[in-house]
Amino acid sequence: MLKLAIQCIICCILCLNQFTNHQIVNSQKVNRNDPCPCGSGKKYKKCCLLN
Repeated sequence: MLKLAIQCIICCILCLNQFTNHQIVNSQKVNRNDPCPCGSGKKYKKCCLLN
């Protein structure tokens, strides 16, 4: 459980880093089953959508 929480925190930090650096290239809406834009390789619904 702790490992999953740490992975989610890292994923969210990466997402925030991309957002604050204006590195988001694709401005389309991310769907639940799309790969997470943070680059973790997980589906969005299992990664940054949880937060």
